Amino acid sequence: MLARLTRWLDIRPGEGRAVIYTSLYIAIAVASFLLAKPIRNGLFLQEFGPYKLVYAYVGVPLVLALFVPVYEAIARRVGQRQVITGSLVFLALNVLGFWWGFRTLQAGWLAAAFYVWVNCYGVIAPVQAWSFANAAFDTRQARRLFGVVGAGASFGAVVGGLLARVLVGPLGTVNLLLVLAALIASAAVLVNFAWGVRQRQVRVAKRRQTAVGGTLALIARTRYLRSMAALVMIVAVVTQWTSFQFNIVVAERFSGDADAITRFLGAFNLLMGLASFATQLV
Repeated sequence: MLARLTRWLDIRPGEGRAVIYTSLYIAIAVASFLLAKPIRNGLFLQEFGPYKLVYAYVGVPLVLALFVPVYEAIARRVGQRQVITGSLVFLALNVLGFWWGFRTLQAGWLAAAFYVWVNCYGVIAPVQAWSFANAAFDTRQARRLFGVVGAGASFGAVVGGLLARVLVGPLGTVNLLLVLAALIASAAVLVNFAWGVRQRQVRVAKRRQTAVGGTLALIARTRYLRSMAALVMIVAVVTQWTSFQFNIVVAERFSGDADAITRFLGAFNLLMGLASFATQLV
């Protein structure tokens, strides 16, 4: 049965474990973000309502503008494995700090800080996961296997939505942060398992890392990349406005009840994840 499945998926000898570990890592990265989003929205909308979201939207690029150069400098010094593991452990500790703050401080600013943190995490974690996948497989392997690896992201969306939908009742929105911290920590462990398999089984092409300034210069002088950057910007604006309108409706429907908002958004992400997972496999 397993042999038939691997042949159907075009997974060749020596690639199976690398595909499994990489898919699981990406699944956990997506699941943690899709769990964090309902928690983020529930806590923020309960504290501030939907119309203050515009200030949080402004805060995200400002924080990322400070974080990305520092992250890049550390990555060049210590290597990909160490920086991914270290950053995931650091982010898991962040979540535990937020959990402690929500339980003891009762400070309104925590909801705003956590909203910005989740949006930044939503940029960092998937980029790290796909960067690892890019390093783990060469171009020919990627053409065959990234469809399978990408299915891990859709599966992670299902898991993240399911966890938010099922666990918010018995645990409450704030205590779901403990589940989120455990997911991020497990991703840090899985990276090291995947790295070991990558070193033994997968041919790795060495790639020269480019600084942010070099990347922007390359985009500026390449018409195709300029078009892609413009498309990404337009999609981001449309997504942000759609999300804003969606949050207004959700806040009005559930009257700012954090647990109800988390439960609904978890169910919404679960259904979207199931549809994406089925589409990816087909």
